[in-house]
Amino acid sequence: MDVGCGAGDGLELARDRGARAIGLDRQPTGRDAVRGDMTSLPFCDASFDVVLAECVLCLSGDLRRTLNEIDRLLEPGGRLALSDVTVQGPTPTLPPPIDGLLCLDGPREPAHLRDQIGAAGLEIVDERSHREDLLEMRDRIRDALDGERIATLLGDSDRLRDGARELEAAVQSGRIGYVSIVATSRS
Repeated sequence: MDVGCGAGDGLELARDRGARAIGLDRQPTGRDAVRGDMTSLPFCDASFDVVLAECVLCLSGDLRRTLNEIDRLLEPGGRLALSDVTVQGPTPTLPPPIDGLLCLDGPREPAHLRDQIGAAGLEIVDERSHREDLLEMRDRIRDALDGERIATLLGDSDRLRDGARELEAAVQSGRIGYVSIVATSRS
C-alpha cells in the first residue's frame, strides 16, 4: 500500500515490479486508489506486507496515530518504507503556504521520527541520509525559480527573502535533511 499515493506514480512503479498495489490519498487521482485519511486507514489488520510512505508522514496531523495504523495494517514481519524531510533545530521562517509546501511547518526532528516509529511497535532496520540528493534538488529549484517574482506575488518579499536565506543556510549546514527508513513490524 502507498499511503499518500497522489497521482499513483509509486503504485505504477510497484506494479511494474510485479506487486499488487493499492493506494490511499485524501484526494486520489490515479487508478486503484482509495480516498481516506492516514490517521484512520480503511483496511483490515495485517493486510499488507509493505507500506510505502513517500514524503507524506510530515503531512500527518497525528504522526503517532498514523504509525500505529500502519503497524496495524502490516502483517508480522511486514515492512514500512518511508522517506521524509527532517529538520534539526529551529525551522526556517518562511511564509505560508511556502512553509507547508516544503514540509517545514512543524517539528521534523530525526530523533522524534525514530522515537515515534519505535513507539508504534516498528523496528528500524535501515536508515539512510539523502543529503547529496537534497543539495542537488536545491540547486535545480534555485535555477528554475524566479524568487523575486514569487516574493512579489506573495506580497511578503522581505520575509520570503529572509526565509530563503535561512533555508539555504539550513540545507547547506545539514540541519535540513532528507531520510529514508525501513522498519519492520514486530507484531
